[in-house]
Amino acid sequence: MISFFSFTRGFRVLVAAVSTCLLISCIYSEIPGLRPLGPEGSDESYVHEFSNFVFPKKVGHFLRLDMHNNDRHGRDVSVEYNSDTGIMLTVQVYPAWRSTLEVRKDPLEEHFQGVMGTVLRNSPDAQLISEGPARVTQNGKSYSGKMAVMTMQDFRAKSKPSRKRPKGISDLRLFRLGEYFIKYRMAYSEAIRGKAEKEIKGFMISLKWPSEES
Repeated sequence: MISFFSFTRGFRVLVAAVSTCLLISCIYSEIPGLRPLGPEGSDESYVHEFSNFVFPKKVGHFLRLDMHNNDRHGRDVSVEYNSDTGIMLTVQVYPAWRSTLEVRKDPLEEHFQGVMGTVLRNSPDAQLISEGPARVTQNGKSYSGKMAVMTMQDFRAKSKPSRKRPKGISDLRLFRLGEYFIKYRMAYSEAIRGKAEKEIKGFMISLKWPSEES
């Protein structure tokens, strides 16, 4: 037979557990980054509340498609854009401290090499054709970063036999703004490379960064 004392103690434990779960749920619901980044097809600009980055519906020739949280706090976000030309472009904004466990001389270079390694491992057919410094001007200030351009089979033609797939270009650029890394990933057909480079340049000028003081 279960004693009244045992039943009461068990009930108190159950109530405490439920209360804890409800409290955690309430706390998480107050974290801005955990809310949906916006309904699909919304024309409103999305503001990343941690970095103050603003992602408009349209940037140059590009229209915004999907927006994703990459961590439960919403500090790491990816926003996808597409152009009529056929360029797929993703901007990822995420904390720089995630890239390394200790302070080093050049964490951007260290992180860039790690990202490059991941890309090359995940795309065995990728061939690096250029790597070097990247530069972008925002808020009247020039920022230095790293970039790499690779050729690989065009991922949009996976339905075709591998020998018949056209070549695609993968363009990676990485910068740092204060406590955040800003990563651009662009993919497009090699046949439109000249036009794509112009549109990408326009995008990087038109998508404004927040000021470092904000």
